[in-house]
Amino acid sequence: MSVDNIISQFEKRASNAEPIGGKLKFEVDGVGILIDGTSETNTVSASNDDADCTISLTAEVLEKLRDTSGCFLELVTTRE
Repeated sequence: MSVDNIISQFEKRASNAEPIGGKLKFEVDGVGILIDGTSETNTVSASNDDADCTISLTAEVLEKLRDTSGCFLELVTTRE
């Protein structure tokens, strides 16, 4: 799974979700992917900027999370 592919998948989910109210970074195989939900919409970019929370994992683990939970990002961005 390439970084561009991961960003594309995250963008699809994040753009339809309520803003998360902070910055969440996934560090996938050492590459930062930042979801910035501090404004009216969530934006996704390749970035190593600081975040409120950083989750470090491999692309393989991210794929497993996606495949076993439907969509891991949906779990992260869904508010009750």
